[in-house]
Amino acid sequence: MLKHIKLWVLSGVLILLMITSAGCHLVTKSDSNNNTTVIEEIATVDTGYKVYYLSENKFSINGIEHKFVSETPSGLIAECLNLLGTQPDSSDYLQTIPAEVEVADYEYDENMKQVNIYFSSEYTQIEKSEEILVRAAIVKTLTQFDGEIDYVQFFVDNQALLEKNGSVMMMKKSDFVESTRADLKNLKERKLNLYFAGSDGTALVKEVVCVHYLNTATAEQVIAESLIAGPLTKTLNQTISSDTKLNSVSISEGTCYIDFNQKFLEKINKQSFEINVYSVVNSLCQLSGVEKVMITINGSAVTKIYDGVDIQSPLNANEDMVLQQGESPLADNESETSKK
Repeated sequence: MLKHIKLWVLSGVLILLMITSAGCHLVTKSDSNNNTTVIEEIATVDTGYKVYYLSENKFSINGIEHKFVSETPSGLIAECLNLLGTQPDSSDYLQTIPAEVEVADYEYDENMKQVNIYFSSEYTQIEKSEEILVRAAIVKTLTQFDGEIDYVQFFVDNQALLEKNGSVMMMKKSDFVESTRADLKNLKERKLNLYFAGSDGTALVKEVVCVHYLNTATAEQVIAESLIAGPLTKTLNQTISSDTKLNSVSISEGTCYIDFNQKFLEKINKQSFEINVYSVVNSLCQLSGVEKVMITINGSAVTKIYDGVDIQSPLNANEDMVLQQGESPLADNESETSKK
């Protein structure tokens, strides 16, 4: 059941919170004893949280540090939307949500960690080049809070925004990799095949996604970050720990060299380590010019066979790891790229 909260109800609460804040905020973390979520109060100094605004020339978005005072996901959403719809103090930036566009309502699903935002019809009047930046700024602002919000969906006059192919536009942070500073004429939109674990964790299933990114990022970087962020399809499972850090990725003479931190070696939900490896290899081998993938950890090759998998040399894609159409009921859901 979605938590349905009107923005006007929360506006007074936000003002009160801003007045009474003592410079602290609350974060969630996992309790190792019972695996439940607990709340821990920490100082808001140097949190690294930002609000993303449009540059004055509308060619980029830029994050301005902000100390959020809200203590719940719903409160953070309301605070973010309020800030995004307000002109920032600096004249170098413009408010993200244009003044003529009304945020009529929003919904937060705590189970799916998803926000649905309902805009007035004026949203459709935003110029395309500007609208892409508006989307990026809103999504990047809302999805930065330690996993509280993973997905954002836009509605205009109660109709969901759609991709060019007609699929529902379900956005996550990695859809806008490195989109904070760049010339809009170099904006890229690309359809990618990402490989995640099926429901039983024994094989890979292809998920087709459409991502938007600027020329400061490469396709291989976008693929890696999207795998770390996880699947959009609710029947698929993550293949790489969300704590995994991408150190570097590059392509040379037909081989993609990708380096992660130690977290990459962790198995998810007791899945085979092969799932981690070939999720990355198969996803990257779709790129033109990539025939093999070399995975390293913190700059060094893994010189021993890890969990029965040898990754000390470059690997080719392994189609035997992928469920084909008709092999599993999951195959019928391959094209589903939205959570219901």
